[in-house]
Parts: sequence; C-alpha cells; structure tokens
Amino acid sequence: MGVVRGYLARISLLRGDLAQAAEHVEIGTRAVPEPNVGLPALDSTRIHLLVEQGDLTGAADVLRRSVLGEGQDARSTLEVWLLEARARLRAEQGDDAAALADALACGAAYEQWGAPGVWEVPWRLHAAGACLRLERRDQAAELIAEELRAARSLGVPRHIAVALRHAARLGDTSAALSEAVDLLRDGPARLELARALADLGAHQVRIGSGGPGRQNLRQAAELAVECRATGLAERLRASLTANGGRSPRVQVSGVPSLTPAERQVADLAADALTNRQIAEKLFVSEKTVETHLSRAYRKVGVTSRTQLAVRMAAARERQGVRRGFP
Repeated sequence: MGVVRGYLARISLLRGDLAQAAEHVEIGTRAVPEPNVGLPALDSTRIHLLVEQGDLTGAADVLRRSVLGEGQDARSTLEVWLLEARARLRAEQGDDAAALADALACGAAYEQWGAPGVWEVPWRLHAAGACLRLERRDQAAELIAEELRAARSLGVPRHIAVALRHAARLGDTSAALSEAVDLLRDGPARLELARALADLGAHQVRIGSGGPGRQNLRQAAELAVECRATGLAERLRASLTANGGRSPRVQVSGVPSLTPAERQVADLAADALTNRQIAEKLFVSEKTVETHLSRAYRKVGVTSRTQLAVRMAAARERQGVRRGFP
C-alpha cells in the first residue's frame, strides 16, 4: 500500500496536482506500519509539498524523521526520490554545497543501478542550479546540456520543458522559455506550465515587453493557485502588484478553471464511469470523487453527467488536451 500510494503521490506531484498528491501521502502514511518500504516515497513527496508551501521548517522535520535524516546514502530508487527532495530542501535553505552533493549522489546511484527511465529524478538540474549559485557556470552549462539531450531523447514533453527552463538561465532565454510553454500548454503538467509562464513573463518584463509579460505572470499565478502551490502564487502576486499592477483572479467558470484533480474526475465521469469506478481507478475515496465532481459541475455550469460529457468533449476537441502521464 505504501509503495502504491508513493507512486500515485509522485505522479500527482509531477502533474502539479498538489492537493491530490497530499491526499495520497496522507492515506499512504496512515495505512502502512513503520518501517515500510514505501515511506521514503511518501516522505519525499511530503517534503516537496511543504517546500511548495514555503514551509521549510516542516519539510526539515519530515526529513529529520526519514531514513535519510542522518545523512545516509540512498539504497533504493525510492530513497533516491527522498535524496532529491533533500537536495531541493538544502537549496531552499541556502546550503548549495550540500544540495550539490546530494544531487550528484542521485546521479551516482542511477549510474550504479541503471537509470529507470521516466522515474529518474532530474538530478543534473538540481546540481546545475547549485553550480550557478556557487558561480560554477561552466559545470552548470555542461549538466544542463546533458539533461536537455537526455530529455529530448526520451521525448517526454514535461522533461524537455523543465530542462529548457534551466537552459534559459544560460542564454537564448526567449526561445527556450517559449518552447517550454508550447510543450506544456495542452498537457497535464499544470504547475510546470505555471513555472514556465512565470519565467517567460519575468523575462518579457525585463526586456520591455511589459504587456505580454504581465499577462503571462497573471496566468502563471492563476495556475499556481489552482495547483495549490501557495509559495509560487504569493511570489507572483507580489511581483504583479509591486509596480501598481492588479492582483490576478482565478477563473471561476468553465473547463479551464478545473483543478487537475477535478479535471481528471470530470473526464472519467464524462466517459460514463460511476463514482465507485472512478474512486477505484484513482485510488481515492468515493467522497473525494463526489467533492471533485460537485465542484466540476459548478464550475462548468452543468447539472448532469450527460451535459458534463458534452462540455468535456468540446473542451478536448477545442484545446487538443492530451490525456495521460506528463
């Protein structure tokens, strides 16, 4: 149970559905005894969620209680996820040397075991970020270029876009960020789209394209709110209002206003699955399905599954939304 919930939590995290990820973490943690092989996966996602909320103290507490709390090396793929989370937390805490060491340790583990495809963590990007802050630009450039080559070879849009966001820090910013946004625009990785839009918007403002830049920043803030990424949302709001701009408002109607979890449930309901079938498919409770579906009805403006199916089909046709893993 712990391993299954750990995988589901990580998928939700990668999609940017932080509320769903948190639910999987809570259910998984309550359902398994300690010690359990799935706990590193659950703890890693919990740390990422707390960092997204700006709660570094809470994230540090989770790390301290985890199997890697005393600086132990990772012994399994799931513990590498936890090592990645530790690297991210160290970076947020300002300890770039420790963040770099953890990121490189992730790479060493994958080199020893063989990279497990899509489940590999982006350790090169964590390492590159630390290198940039440590003024080791050449090493950062080499790591980012290698990650971008690997991502393009794998062909997963989210992976390519994340690498492009980091490549933008080294030059050719507009082209890299525009490609990242295009790759993510119609996909399920909504939080990563928010980050790409935020970077693109900030760059546009810096080079004098204030109108398009602020529009991208507002859209990024709205997506961050939808994904429950409160830390990013607050930073974007502060940026938008710093020079007298208006605070973004979250869209309150229509299919685009659905959160990732609501969209997923609505799509399945539109495909004629019952609440119980949806709950079983998503490994959530029927009550959770009912809550998401109720909110989806209200936002989309329908009162039946037949009406919902029509709206969801129209939205997919109009937007070309790809359904599946990011």
